[in-house]
Amino acid sequence: MIAVLLACTISAVAAVPQDALEVKARLRTKKLESGKSYEFVVKTKLAKGLKTDGAGMPSPILQLDVPDCVKLEGDVLTDHRDLARNEFMHAPFEFLMKENIANIPFTLVSEPGPNDVIGISVVAYINGKDGNSKTFVRQRVNLPVAPKAKSKPADPAISSWGGDLGFLQIGDQATDFTLPRSDGSKVHLADFKGKHVIITTYRAFW
Repeated sequence: MIAVLLACTISAVAAVPQDALEVKARLRTKKLESGKSYEFVVKTKLAKGLKTDGAGMPSPILQLDVPDCVKLEGDVLTDHRDLARNEFMHAPFEFLMKENIANIPFTLVSEPGPNDVIGISVVAYINGKDGNSKTFVRQRVNLPVAPKAKSKPADPAISSWGGDLGFLQIGDQATDFTLPRSDGSKVHLADFKGKHVIITTYRAFW
């Protein structure tokens, strides 16, 4: 078993604090009934003097992880051609927030339990006040599936969205796997046993 270190690339030494991005959410209903449609609202706010970096990402990305009692409205895309036409996102679990507010429709398919929450992550590249430094900022909140619920801060180290896709979390142990290099050859995780491993991905295809 090999520990996997997850990291992001930063274009410059960043002077942007992690609390530069504020995320809040609430459920817009006074009651919940199985089989009916509802919506929750996600709002984002940047600290004064900051703005998102169009070179890294043109807008913050909203990522959603819902419990079994919630079914988001929309298709889940898996084919890379469909993803490319949809800004490389797994709709409806992930998409660009082109405004600072998003209304997310869903259907309540069963009675929610007391621990059922909607996981909401917002990630963005943000320019520093000097206009040069940039950093990758991620905020995560949990929204209870309950009438008139408001979001609460969650552990930002947890990376989960779109259901259980088997993502590794920071500090997890990984079993051996194989990935292709750009030249078509293969690389095995076991070849790097005892070393730190950084895995990066690109949201594009050519």
